Amino acid sequence: MRTLAFGQNARTDLAGAAQLAMAQLKENPADGYTLFVGDIAALALNEGLFSKLSYNSKMDLAPITQLVDSPILLVVNEKGSYKSVQDVVDAAKTAPMPHIAYRGAVEGLQSVVSGEVDFMYDAIPSSGPLVKGERLRAIAVDIRVNCVHPSYIWTPLVQDRLIKEYGDKERALNAIKAMNPMGRLVEPEDVAAAVAFLASEDARMINGADLVVDGGRLIQ
Repeated sequence: MRTLAFGQNARTDLAGAAQLAMAQLKENPADGYTLFVGDIAALALNEGLFSKLSYNSKMDLAPITQLVDSPILLVVNEKGSYKSVQDVVDAAKTAPMPHIAYRGAVEGLQSVVSGEVDFMYDAIPSSGPLVKGERLRAIAVDIRVNCVHPSYIWTPLVQDRLIKEYGDKERALNAIKAMNPMGRLVEPEDVAAAVAFLASEDARMINGADLVVDGGRLIQ
């Protein structure tokens, strides 16, 4: 985080993580002197990764300008078996890979270096030095990163919880439908269609976007 006082000396505070830096930012007066410089993870992705976040980038920040355009790398362990994106795709088809949410890029990258996880998407400023130092291998560059935020989806996990809450399946279904302006549940196919669109060539110029798939529930 960069703190600037116009007409005074500038001070840089290295908070170590977006959430810590944001907490410090919010403690400062909203006088325009304290600036937060963050990447796509801090400003967009974290809201889809963490159920409890110390900030809301849309409500707590006022955007000023884009400073850097940094490509995203897909990195794997330098000594691992993955040599290309196709290797990762083939492995995922054989055994689905779970998503692991880390508190920051440094922690995630170290897990790739140690072999704890298979791969990671990350910006060049943090992953680049590890690639240059031959601890990671970059197998793809300039990857688009977007987030899909679904509402309640009628899956076995959600079904069991809602039936317990509302008493039976019919009451649970009706309660969830009543929350949605479109009067229907979000189905897994709805989310899959959104993901397929973002991964398609039609969405080639969409990057850093939050796509809400909830039938309008969020804007009620």
